Amino acid sequence: MLTTQTLVGIACLIANKGPIDTTGIEAQLGQQEKIAIESIIQSGTCLPENLEKLLRETEIKIQNGEIESPASKSMPTDGCF
Repeated sequence: MLTTQTLVGIACLIANKGPIDTTGIEAQLGQQEKIAIESIIQSGTCLPENLEKLLRETEIKIQNGEIESPASKSMPTDGCF
């Protein structure tokens, strides 16, 4: 199963795709992922004002240490490769 952030990102891409062809992405999704994405789209999360609010709330939670940001983890050094 994809992470929540990935599911929200894909849902918003599909909901607001404009001329972008998302057929290939959608074809790779499992049934549970399709249901989750449809639920996210139906919730209105991907509407610009709601997405902005979600991003602000998430940023505050990261700053308060309530959730962990993948970007805060250090990248492997060259010696790891």
